[in-house]
Amino acid sequence: MNNPKTLTVPFSRHFLEWLHQQQVSLALTTYQTNRLGLIGVQPNGQISTPVWEFERPMGLYATTERFYLATRYQIWQFENILENGELLQEKYDRVYVPRIAYTTGDLDVHDLVVDPQGNIIFANTEYSCLATLHPQHSFTPVWQPNFISKLAPEDRCHLNGLAAVNGIPRYVTAVSCSDVASGWRHRRSDGGVVIDIQTNDIIARGLSMPHSPRWYQGKLWLLNSGTGDFGYIDNEEFVAVTFCPGYGRGLAFVGDFAVVGLSKPRDYHFSGLLLGEKLQQKQAEARCGILIIDIKTGDIVEWLDMDTEATELYDVAILPQVQCPMALGFKSGNIAKLVTIGSPTKTQKKVISFSIWGNDPMYNIGAIKNAELALKIYPGWICRFYVDETVPKETLERLAAWSHVEIIPMQTPSQNCTGLFWRFLALNDPDVEITIIRDTDSRLNQREKAAVDEWLTSPFPFHIMRDHPLHRSKIMGGMWGFKGNLEIKTAINNYVKTHSQSLRKGIDKLFLNDVIYPLAQYQSLVHDEFSEGKPFPLSRQNTEYVGQIFREDETTISELDDILEQHLRTLENPQLKVAKAEFERGQDFKKQGKIEEAITCFQNAITADPNYIPAHNNLGTLLQQQNRLSEAITCYQNALKINPDSALTLTNLGSIYLIKTQLNQAEELLKRALELNPELVPALYNLGLLYKEKAKLDEAIQLFQTAAKHQRNYADAYFQLGQIWEFQSQFTLAKLAYERVQSLNPNAEYLYPHIGFVKLNLCDWENYDNFVQDLINSTTQYIQEDKKGFTLAPFQLNALPIPSELSLAVAQKHAAGIEKSIAEKKPKFIYSQKTDKLRVGYVSPDFYSHAVGRLIYQIFETHNRDEFEIFGYNLLNVNDEVTEIIKNGCDQFRDIAQLSASDAAVQINADGIDILIDLAGYTGYGKPEILAYQPAPIQASFLGYPNTMGGNFIPYLLTDEWVVPADLAKNYSESIIYLPHQFICSPMEISNKQFSRAEFGLPEDGFVFVCYNRHFKITPDLFAVWMGILQQVEGSVLWLSLAVEETMQNLRRRAGEMGVAPERLIFAKKQPHPEYLARLQLADLALDTWIYSGGSTTVAALWAGVPVLTKPGDTNASRMGASICASAGLPEMIANSVEEYEQKAIDWATHPQKLQQLRQRLQKRDAPLFNVSGFVSHLESAFRQMGNR
Repeated sequence: MNNPKTLTVPFSRHFLEWLHQQQVSLALTTYQTNRLGLIGVQPNGQISTPVWEFERPMGLYATTERFYLATRYQIWQFENILENGELLQEKYDRVYVPRIAYTTGDLDVHDLVVDPQGNIIFANTEYSCLATLHPQHSFTPVWQPNFISKLAPEDRCHLNGLAAVNGIPRYVTAVSCSDVASGWRHRRSDGGVVIDIQTNDIIARGLSMPHSPRWYQGKLWLLNSGTGDFGYIDNEEFVAVTFCPGYGRGLAFVGDFAVVGLSKPRDYHFSGLLLGEKLQQKQAEARCGILIIDIKTGDIVEWLDMDTEATELYDVAILPQVQCPMALGFKSGNIAKLVTIGSPTKTQKKVISFSIWGNDPMYNIGAIKNAELALKIYPGWICRFYVDETVPKETLERLAAWSHVEIIPMQTPSQNCTGLFWRFLALNDPDVEITIIRDTDSRLNQREKAAVDEWLTSPFPFHIMRDHPLHRSKIMGGMWGFKGNLEIKTAINNYVKTHSQSLRKGIDKLFLNDVIYPLAQYQSLVHDEFSEGKPFPLSRQNTEYVGQIFREDETTISELDDILEQHLRTLENPQLKVAKAEFERGQDFKKQGKIEEAITCFQNAITADPNYIPAHNNLGTLLQQQNRLSEAITCYQNALKINPDSALTLTNLGSIYLIKTQLNQAEELLKRALELNPELVPALYNLGLLYKEKAKLDEAIQLFQTAAKHQRNYADAYFQLGQIWEFQSQFTLAKLAYERVQSLNPNAEYLYPHIGFVKLNLCDWENYDNFVQDLINSTTQYIQEDKKGFTLAPFQLNALPIPSELSLAVAQKHAAGIEKSIAEKKPKFIYSQKTDKLRVGYVSPDFYSHAVGRLIYQIFETHNRDEFEIFGYNLLNVNDEVTEIIKNGCDQFRDIAQLSASDAAVQINADGIDILIDLAGYTGYGKPEILAYQPAPIQASFLGYPNTMGGNFIPYLLTDEWVVPADLAKNYSESIIYLPHQFICSPMEISNKQFSRAEFGLPEDGFVFVCYNRHFKITPDLFAVWMGILQQVEGSVLWLSLAVEETMQNLRRRAGEMGVAPERLIFAKKQPHPEYLARLQLADLALDTWIYSGGSTTVAALWAGVPVLTKPGDTNASRMGASICASAGLPEMIANSVEEYEQKAIDWATHPQKLQQLRQRLQKRDAPLFNVSGFVSHLESAFRQMGNR
């Protein structure tokens, strides 16, 4: 045989020793050089590195005797031709020959596995799906992510990795959730995801080009290649274990070690990844080769360097129990000389598998009886009995007399119950094609055989039967089957070991439910007439059932028969038949949208059988949808009288109390429902809504994620997750959640402002103008059509250039929805008679170190106590030093965070409040529902929300003529009460720390422009002006607040496209506010945003003595900066056009003396902005004005 080409590769000192100790060899592919390589150890201790050429070799899947190789157009199957112990040329212990080539065409097959049935399942990256081979066609798709809308050769999300659990494909990695051609390339930095293909759930997000997922030792490991990290997924987070100096691709495991393939990243594909920065920080160069990592310590213990042979590897695989492998390339001349002859093929068996131990006649006679029945019922099948020495000799002799019986001797188990697992071992036998598991105390019968035959013709590998009301396990121990082989022996040993303290009868069912059912859940044909399953093909004979228990005298257990008979009689109840028929008619009407007809049918069903719970529940649901809440409550209460433990009914009733904001009653009911059924999706979802309402966001996230896990494609759960993540500034996660909703419901226009707001926070301005126009058009259409169920979040619209009249219409729609939701429970409050003092109540969730709280904390103590009593109503259970100051400044301070809106309104009315001031509006944890109850005779909006509320329950708005000039007032539902100035600045502490520019990466001499406004306020036209300013001011930088990685990358990329070096954008981490202000003094000029200008951020800059340049627009939100600058006594900081804004920025940056004059004036702090007592005096005048109307 001719010797193949070899690799010349350096390696670590003990690399070959490690291969020898682990009894493995390695296979690797490098499509960059079109080579397949094998790494082993020769008998003389030297390295063996043969290589062969294949066109674009990529994914590998390997066992001891066979491996598969994906190339450009084929998937090759290599078979070992040597017998155990045989050597070729006295050194090669395995010789792999390419026996089969499956021609697929160019599918870009990245990863592949072989399932227990021998099917090749592969990551079809080009078509964004998992696929298998087809005898006629290139492939058959078997799974595709929910967010992919079309099977097209466009590599939309770069689905590149596939992990199997116990041989069953389970997890995939994708570089993004993109649904456009090559869309992943723009999301590669942190758009990566891991998806559970059984549930379609995304179980990890925010990854950077994830690759090579592998399930090993109970963990899902992968390479987060864009950051250079090897690690695993834990609780939906990536846990980094080891940094690898290169782009990771290819992962395999043996013992306590991981084998990782490394590549040198190509600049044009891998630019902008964190990997480059980390290498630079570590002063390291990217490498190409293989790393051996101890997974317990994270240490790199061995390595092999490929730098002289290639710059990129694709995959690595373990060849277990192989020391020195050899292969033949399909172009090799050795193929002509190597001819071998195989043994005749064995016929694979169909096995009925049993366990027996001991001398109990019930089981011994049952074994003999089943062996006899199998001859007639299952001709051609083998009855296999796993036995030990405690089985009587007579039983063994009678069984052995049959040719269709196999007896497998076993050791006596240390605990009797472990013998229950023996029968499962048939699944490990490669000579067995099909296994059905049975009990010796039941009897084989024709009813089960018909079900088995139906299963055998189905595509499902698993078969599950349940045929009695007491068959409640997901898999009954002796009533299931499997086609093919499973590596079940190791799983059994591990399970028995970990449950050694709790081994008992029934442990086999626990094993099946814990270990096997997760594999079988979505790959089973289930026959079950009493639950959710397929009816058995044969009718039962009397009370016969599959799994029926027989005594040794062939009598059955009468108690079990009676239970079945009683259950069957119940199903034949004539009243129940009528009720079911009416119920099914009602369901049909409900699907057709004929609600009144459906209600009538459900009422008829209840008349026919008052105990028919589904009718009560469905009637309640329809009444609830019609806002007939009292009637719906009655329906659910009637259902609970019949069955107090109905988890669904408890959930329905809890959902009504949630609507009525009776949160404590709702929580009690929903928790009870989940105790009864922990996987009940409506209960999970509604409890999530409740915790969201109570600001228990971590608990809410967990509940929504669990709901989405149990109900795939649950758009509402993903929408709620998006809202929470949006609120928490987790914008990448929020975007993925909203995009998931959009993929499930492409016509969900209500998502537009949410997606738009998230994209603004990510500074993702792709198709910005088109998006804004689409939003305006769809919003206008929905407002005009008055379509039911339409909802928009008014706050998000403030960040977009929406016409003021449309913004008013949205606010009015939103307010009308709030008023409608409380109409049924809205009391008619009696207002207290006026006294000598006006009682003023301030309602806010921001009475802490929040932007609003820091501005206003001093006004409470400053109010004139001769004329006013001040009440504070705190909507959020957060307390700090600002809270304490506000609390001490109020005559009464009440925490109402845990109260429902109605209870809070009752409290406010009981306090006799004359004027109620809302400081939050439609922001964050604001509760406009409280004001919708109208607990006070006079209610007004002030400061916290920069737009109209649109509701009749807010008749007044306190503002100034800068923010809402007369020509804009027509687009406000409120009557405007004008103050001289809207904004006030309570004193702010500035740290005494002396910061230097160098500490924050700022140039010592260059001009520093700063904008700490939130990133959603930055728009593409504004950013273009900023970049123009930087180009005009040499050596200048733009100092922005720190953001999620995607935001910073988008801004840097956009800067580069505009000719500005990305490093001139500097991002500042969050600091305590006193230090934030001290650091801010390092800046020269603050640049305000346009569509949504700075509020508290602008005030803070002026307090720190930093001039601000602002440009007002034609909305409330766009004019706050001008109002603040005017009240600071510096109207020259207000630009009236884009040109003036740009000109002033450049002029002040190049003439520092002008800025110095502004700084000096700010340092005096003598303008109205800083005069709290004067501001409060004007505010009190406004209160009197409202009180006299």
